[in-house]
Amino acid sequence: MKLRLWIVYIFLVSTGIVTFYAIFNIGNPHSLFRLIIKTDRYDLYIVMGGSLVVFFLGFLVFYFRQEEGFSQLLWLNRDRIRSLRKQGYSDDQIAEDLLSALGMKRGYRFKMTKKRLVLELSSIPREE
Repeated sequence: MKLRLWIVYIFLVSTGIVTFYAIFNIGNPHSLFRLIIKTDRYDLYIVMGGSLVVFFLGFLVFYFRQEEGFSQLLWLNRDRIRSLRKQGYSDDQIAEDLLSALGMKRGYRFKMTKKRLVLELSSIPREE
């Protein structure tokens, strides 16, 4: 998990640096891009493509960090989850219990977080 995050960070930083350089050198006849592309005709496309890649990688970082947080939450509460499952609680009820322990109240954020927790809980095998 951490390896994937580091790889995304490396791509994010390297693409960001190239895009940053490209933004300030659009149309420059002495740009380093002239070693690869002889004309400045494609500079704008390089900047737009690089910006889209940085934007997409930013979402990947956000997703991986969020996934890591849910995994940590479940790992820290694994004993409580086991005991609730032994008592016959459903994943839905366990998610509500965890969120109420965190002080989360009803609302949009509560519903979205609960759905994500139920999904994560369903991937954990039940002990019989």
